[in-house]
Amino acid sequence: LSNEIKTDFNSNIDPVTVIEVFEKAKALYDSGNHQGAINAYTYVINVSTFANDKAFFNMAVVHSKLGNKKQALYNLKVAARLGHKRAVKILNSKGIIWETIGI
Repeated sequence: LSNEIKTDFNSNIDPVTVIEVFEKAKALYDSGNHQGAINAYTYVINVSTFANDKAFFNMAVVHSKLGNKKQALYNLKVAARLGHKRAVKILNSKGIIWETIGI
């Protein structure tokens, strides 16, 4: 997979490819390519329901690292709503309401 991840929606995407892109996103983050990681996580979210809670949580981490606090909080709330336990714990510990409709 290239460092440039396309974010086009394709309902016929191979599930193995989605897993590969998810793993690539983690590697991109670890190597310091934060925008590449965001692009890869966005791709995973757009084409599949595979691990969306983890993808949103990981995007929250990346956005936080970049100083994008508003986007990080948004992604953390979405991850919590999708059942990501660590996201729920973080939000609850900070007294942030995340269960309501408005993000």
